[in-house]
Amino acid sequence: MGKEQKTCSTKNKIVGAIASTAMIAVPFLTVPVAANEIGFHPYPEEVDKIQTIIVPQNGSKYIDLTALESFYGTSNLSIIQAENTNPNGITIAGFTGVNGIYQIKASANAVGKATFTVTGIRYSGESETPTNITDTFDVMVVANTGDADEFKYDITNALTAMMVFPEQYQTNDQVKGLLRNVSPKTVVENSPINYDGHNTAPFPIGNEERIHGFVGQGISKYSIRDSLRNYFSDADVRPVEGEYYEHDELDAIFVENENIRIEEDYEGYKLIPLQSGDFDLDVVVVDHHGGITKGKIPFHFENAEKFYLDDESTIKVDLRDYFPNAHEIANFYVQEGNSSFVNISDNEATFKPDTVPHTYTIVAAYMNDNTDYYTFSVIPKDSLHNISLLTSSELDLNLPSLLLPNPSPNVTYSVYSNTEHVNGLTYGIESSQDLIFEAVNDAMINSILDVTVTAKDLTNHITIKDNLQVKVVPYVFENYSQTVGIRTTELFNFGINKNEIEVTSPFALSGMFGSYSTVSAPANSGTGTVVITLNYKDEIIYKIPFTYPNQPSLD
Repeated sequence: MGKEQKTCSTKNKIVGAIASTAMIAVPFLTVPVAANEIGFHPYPEEVDKIQTIIVPQNGSKYIDLTALESFYGTSNLSIIQAENTNPNGITIAGFTGVNGIYQIKASANAVGKATFTVTGIRYSGESETPTNITDTFDVMVVANTGDADEFKYDITNALTAMMVFPEQYQTNDQVKGLLRNVSPKTVVENSPINYDGHNTAPFPIGNEERIHGFVGQGISKYSIRDSLRNYFSDADVRPVEGEYYEHDELDAIFVENENIRIEEDYEGYKLIPLQSGDFDLDVVVVDHHGGITKGKIPFHFENAEKFYLDDESTIKVDLRDYFPNAHEIANFYVQEGNSSFVNISDNEATFKPDTVPHTYTIVAAYMNDNTDYYTFSVIPKDSLHNISLLTSSELDLNLPSLLLPNPSPNVTYSVYSNTEHVNGLTYGIESSQDLIFEAVNDAMINSILDVTVTAKDLTNHITIKDNLQVKVVPYVFENYSQTVGIRTTELFNFGINKNEIEVTSPFALSGMFGSYSTVSAPANSGTGTVVITLNYKDEIIYKIPFTYPNQPSLD
């Protein structure tokens, strides 16, 4: 927030301005300007419309600066805290994306009183000379040990305040302003100012149907505003041009909650769900005419469907599985996203990866003209690299480590072949998560088995498809007088450093890195099986039998 020029004392501190959209209005000093230099009346007009506002410890009240403009007949309103008053844990701040609404917040640790002033500019009649107006009021924080949202300030509290500060309650209006803070047993007063006697505050209508959203994907202010009338009503109608009338436009301000995040954007704000589940979110609903009501809006957040695909994979889904009342859907179409990477045919959508992630919003158009939508994310990812398998050996791939670093317990894996059968090479899923390849001694050399591995995390709505080619290769022995071994490049068709490989005793790893690394054992070590593990995580394991001596030598 930048500095403003106003003809008010340097003893005052601005904590909110009606033009601000910042979440927290940072206090700053005003710059004094001589009134006659900018054509103002030399003396501000003092009014007395806002009386003492009572706030319980850890509680809040709300001020509608937009409504105050009409109340005062002014513009450019600001709320100013006098520098010579102790704030006593009281702050006044605006909200992200909702202009004109400010929260008076009391801390949980202090009681006391602070003085604030509203300033604005008024143009009177045909006069072109503006007048600064000021209205000073107190905010009093009173002791409270219960739920601040259920706090009711009764008549005995009001009498105590008048006895403590008798000089402030000398007129009927001052006493009425204090008594406005008194709450009957069934009502908690959220709006401490009587802006307009003809305006009624919004009120909840008890709808339990939940607004749907997806974790990590924003719900716009205007989408929420369009839904508000399903949860709150407002009895006021106001004339517009001609003979038409319109209801007050409602806005929702979301109380801080660990399950959501509010971010400012070009539409005002967006609500971002942070975790899945059903949540009744606390809101403050305003009509911008002084009506302010607290309530709840029910939401259902779920994890959006995410597809992780390598560049050779596609995925096809039946869209009817994602929408209720699928038999009433007339058609589907892509609302958002690059349609060149998604194809819809009847009830099926086929997604393919781009080089960068994309999010697609698929809309279901029902025969009754209603619409619903579901969001799909497609992320390019290649986790399984082509690999070689020696004859008479076994290759174990730990799919959770390779595909899902943080999998939920509810994950299923499957594998199918894209090529014809390779003689002597078999594969399958063991222990529900290990993909095993086995090549017999006379397996078809240089044959390639192309498979697609699919992992479905049903809890987090994640599907991964990754292609893998396994090539059968013969033993290629290295014979260095006392040792016999095999180069690691015969195992891995991609770069592997020495420190990424672990072998079992009595075998050892020698060489520098990459093609120079050799798995070897003493020439007279007898018969056994060397286990070669990549990355020390049991991700990729080779089990290769060796028999010494009598290994073939290299010429």
